[in-house]
Amino acid sequence: MMQLASGFANYEFWMRALSFYTFMGFMPFSSISPQHDILLELASARQHIAALAVALAILAVVVYFAIKRQTWAILWIGFYAGIFPVLGILSIRLADTIGAERFMYLPLVMLALASVALFLEIRDKYPLQRIISLMGAAVAGGWLVLSLLVTYTVTSMWESGVKLWSWQYQSRPENQMVLMNYLVHLSSSREPELEKKFEIEIEKIQSRNRGRLPMEVQGIYAIYLLTKQNPEAIPYLQGLVDNSVGIWDQPREQLGLMKSLKYSSILANYAQALMIFNGDLKLARETLNRSKALTGRGGEFQFVHSMIALEYLAGNKADALNLYRENLEMLHAYDIHKMHASIRTLIQFTCLQLKGENCKPQALEFIEELKKESLVPSR
Repeated sequence: MMQLASGFANYEFWMRALSFYTFMGFMPFSSISPQHDILLELASARQHIAALAVALAILAVVVYFAIKRQTWAILWIGFYAGIFPVLGILSIRLADTIGAERFMYLPLVMLALASVALFLEIRDKYPLQRIISLMGAAVAGGWLVLSLLVTYTVTSMWESGVKLWSWQYQSRPENQMVLMNYLVHLSSSREPELEKKFEIEIEKIQSRNRGRLPMEVQGIYAIYLLTKQNPEAIPYLQGLVDNSVGIWDQPREQLGLMKSLKYSSILANYAQALMIFNGDLKLARETLNRSKALTGRGGEFQFVHSMIALEYLAGNKADALNLYRENLEMLHAYDIHKMHASIRTLIQFTCLQLKGENCKPQALEFIEELKKESLVPSR
């Protein structure tokens, strides 16, 4: 029964996503936002059924005419071909983020081509070509003007992550996903004013929770302290690890993708703190191995740079270079300069904890070697 219920829930969400994106195809300028709460937008079952019925009806009509080899319908199939591959992507299956406009680029191009082909076919089949052309131009012009106006009003909000999520946070302060993104962008900013805002938000959250921080916020705050080279990051990360006892030993498939990535990230950050503040390479290695076990393909960026630094610090320079070569493409895809900076920081400050000599020059020299390796294509 549970499998049936789970299957139905997934099926329902795919159908909701289909109806949502079908509407977005016709009215892409209706809501330009990083988050769309589908649970609120489709709160009424009647609304949901109506939207789904229209979406399925359009799909059926398009398929019917595509079978009859109508040009416009075949192009319209391209709209669905662009949508279907991303309907199952995790980030758009979450209730708050189902509307991801970046996935609409290719579908909208295909829909525009299909619309033009349909218009030309209608115009050529009927005698009143001038009237049909004027009506088509009026509809297209009105659609374009509306889209430009709405786009213009929100474009400035997308100038930076901080500005975007500040805008969202002001309108939806109770939304957990919005709050997390707002805190992440505030904490990663280098501007003193924004850092002050972040600390004020942390204090507000603590006051609402009797001096405590929820797990997700605690993780963000711990990473903030870690980037500031503040040893207080250790107890926060230690608390997250201790509160998750028993989770680390569960199979990745049983935890699910989101939980696996979250707990893997906690362990990876804890390992970094152990290296930077305690110089504990043994426990850091154990922690990174646990993080690796929880990370699926594509999530290696969370721990690989730490493993490279750890191997170098442990005297295994050749292993560190091999690990770098093996993951070079992934490091480039993520942010090779950011990875180099993280490796340099880990080596330099861990070296100081280990009472090493010439720590900064060592770190810089190793990074220069890595940069030379970056010029060699990854095998």
